[in-house]
Amino acid sequence: MNIHKHKGVLYILIVIIPTLFVAVLFYSHNRQYLHMEKEKEAQKNAFSYKQNLDKFMSNTITSLETLSLMASAIKNENVKNDSEDAKIEYLLGELSNSPTDFSYYYYASPEGQLYLGSHPIDAPVDITDRDYFEEVSTKRVTVFSHFVTDRVLNQESIIAATPVENDEKELVGILIAILHLQNMENTIKSVVSYPYYTVQDEKGQQIIGQAPTDGKKYYPHTEQLAEDRVPWSVTVYANSVTADEIIQRCIPAVLFALVVTHILYLLILYYMLKKETAFEKRQNEIQKIELIGSLAASTAHEIRNPLTGIKGFVTLLSQKYDNPEDNLYFSIIQDEITRINEIISDFLVLGKPVEFAKEQHDLTAIIHEVFPMIQLEAKMNGVRVRHQFTTKPTPIYCSKNHIKQILLNLSKNALEAMKEDDTLTIKVRIKEDYVQLIVKDTGEGIPEDRLENIFQPFYTSKDTGTGLGLVICERIVDTYNGKIIINSIEGKGTTVQVFFPLCTE
Repeated sequence: MNIHKHKGVLYILIVIIPTLFVAVLFYSHNRQYLHMEKEKEAQKNAFSYKQNLDKFMSNTITSLETLSLMASAIKNENVKNDSEDAKIEYLLGELSNSPTDFSYYYYASPEGQLYLGSHPIDAPVDITDRDYFEEVSTKRVTVFSHFVTDRVLNQESIIAATPVENDEKELVGILIAILHLQNMENTIKSVVSYPYYTVQDEKGQQIIGQAPTDGKKYYPHTEQLAEDRVPWSVTVYANSVTADEIIQRCIPAVLFALVVTHILYLLILYYMLKKETAFEKRQNEIQKIELIGSLAASTAHEIRNPLTGIKGFVTLLSQKYDNPEDNLYFSIIQDEITRINEIISDFLVLGKPVEFAKEQHDLTAIIHEVFPMIQLEAKMNGVRVRHQFTTKPTPIYCSKNHIKQILLNLSKNALEAMKEDDTLTIKVRIKEDYVQLIVKDTGEGIPEDRLENIFQPFYTSKDTGTGLGLVICERIVDTYNGKIIINSIEGKGTTVQVFFPLCTE
């Protein structure tokens, strides 16, 4: 697989899609969160406005009822009516000139004739048809009207009315005041100023404030006033959540997701490139081995034929000359010819596909056949040999000669790496679905920098080695779908583990 051709797909799968998922997830979460925050903000400010308005209305009622008591006191005096009216009119005028929550004051008779005010009234005004007059007359409490037209000033107003009683609790008059709406608006906005809010009565008629009309979405929250005599409510409109607000909150999470996914992408890309490089390296080695083997196979017979003739003539010459020095030379020539033959045989194994003889054999039984040869070789080198074979059957599909070649190669390498009194250990055991062959020595070990090159053709640390023994072993093991693992610690020894699939048929 060519990683460079799939970089784009890999980037989309590991970076783009997860980042988009995080962006959508956080966008949805933050939109819901900000929506709740806006609602809480509207609720908080509506409650604040409601508290301020409650305070304003409470003070208004108190001041109006106090004024009613003052008017009642005047009415209870034993003086003429015209004197009472003059005093009340004077009181109303003085209050109108003082900063209060009312803009105008009036006084009406129990019969509903409004005839006194903070400003002169030319003729009595009949208010018996007003709802607030009937309610004050019957309930004897302070009441507030809806928006009505003030018949004195001829303007829309909110009117507050409270009864005036004598000592015998008889209704002797009605005190009327025009609510100062601007003062009320300034009072409720003294803590928090919101662009859109409304104060409405129980019929939904807007008294003060401004509702949004720009067509945008807002979060309204309504609070009812605590004063039962004022059935009004306050509604505050919080701004809706904008896309910019949501995106601003999502940016850190998306940036974090981008960083994490890019790191993950680079790690995966590095791993895949490393794996591809190893695969290409492995393929190059295989091609190199096959090329060498093909060349060797095509020339093996042509090389062996003259070598056979040379070896024969050297043997004859060694018999003709008895000089020890000449025989030494002849011996060297014959050893080198033998070595050339061994190299050619190894080439032939590499050059042609390993013959897979699908025959079932017991691995332990095969090892028992070659074990005496290994013991003899070890004894000649002064090395102890230990073995530990499982008593269970170890059936595998293999060629007996291949298994013998692997074991003899590994044993030979182990014996050449050990000194006298070292120990060679051979084990066979079953591990999961594999039969495991272990060849362990206590020799000099393999340096770490050389360990990764031991399966390369012609790589050897021995003076007389061909560098093909382990390559041939690995190729045979691969043929049987097995695996070979070599672990070594310099100065302590080497352990070779060979795994063959266990035959279950």
